[in-house]
Amino acid sequence: MKYYPIFMDIKDRECLVVGAGPVGARKALGLLRAGAKVIVVSPGMTPKMDAARQKGAICLERPYEPADVRDKALVFAATSDSDLNRRILADAQDRGIFCNVADAPSASDFILPSVVERGDLILAVSTSGNSPALARTIKQQLEAAFGPEYETILRVFGRIRQGLL
Repeated sequence: MKYYPIFMDIKDRECLVVGAGPVGARKALGLLRAGAKVIVVSPGMTPKMDAARQKGAICLERPYEPADVRDKALVFAATSDSDLNRRILADAQDRGIFCNVADAPSASDFILPSVVERGDLILAVSTSGNSPALARTIKQQLEAAFGPEYETILRVFGRIRQGLL
């Protein structure tokens, strides 16, 4: 097993996304859904980042600085500059902070799986970066097998469990 699967509680923890393009926006929105405090750093904000900003992301329109990674739970290097992404990775690693590099998953400290969300039911699929297309196909199969009704089912099971405890 190349990666250790983990579900991390990042609620109310600061996470950094460097880059405001489509990839950065996707990372920021995912972090916000998990309750993180998201800080986005980029010399310019794209319209794709508007949704993240509207949901509470703090967007700093300026170039990245090494101090930006300080005290962050996670860092995402999502710029179109490979050299900058690697500097961000090095800065994060120097501080013992896990970093995902959008254009270099094999250099990253972690990768993100394909995810199906049904309320508190979260199904994650990874091919360890070997085939994103296969992960996407399996995700679609899981979406078909586990419909929106699972959100309700899980909520009911949670109430029953609380009553039993």
